[in-house]
Amino acid sequence: MNPYHVKDLPPVRIKPYILALTLIWSALVIGLWAWDVIQIKQGSLDLATIQARESLKKDIIYRRWNAGHGGVYVPITPATPANPYLKVLSGYSGQFQSGADPGKPGLYDAAGP
Repeated sequence: MNPYHVKDLPPVRIKPYILALTLIWSALVIGLWAWDVIQIKQGSLDLATIQARESLKKDIIYRRWNAGHGGVYVPITPATPANPYLKVLSGYSGQFQSGADPGKPGLYDAAGP
């Protein structure tokens, strides 16, 4: 008898192994996809938090600069009306150099309404 004869070997059932390998591979791919989605969401949240903090820092720096200079004088328009609470402080009687509005400028407080 030949030791390498195929008829003497028991039949190998390969379908259960292929099924198990397919299920393991699918679970691995789905798990990696879910992990990637979570990482993308976390990265987006981190980026939004950084941008919000930087925007707040910019606003704080601008308001400190504005307050340190005693406010900013702007043309009085419907969009930037004169603040009635700052009339005591607005003793400025100059004109604008740019020629935007030849009228008297008003003191504008960026922190106000």
